[in-house]
Amino acid sequence: MRGAGGRRPASPRAGVAHDATRPERTRLRRADTAATRIAAVLAFAVIVATGASIHALAFWAAALFLIVRFGDLEDFAADDDGRS
Repeated sequence: MRGAGGRRPASPRAGVAHDATRPERTRLRRADTAATRIAAVLAFAVIVATGASIHALAFWAAALFLIVRFGDLEDFAADDDGRS
């Protein structure tokens, strides 16, 4: 028998106003995230093409990964009303 701890379907949050600018904001955030990822991949390609040492490659790969992840966290941490 399943207890009360089973998963429930997601329901819309009560009291959250959905304004008309929300889709525009979402589109702009996605464009920002895509641009950051493209920049990270291009930067890594330049580093590889220049023949950097394995230590430099490992350092920059970790740094670029964190930059892309931090960009994703900014969207996650934003409030519903658009404030961070």
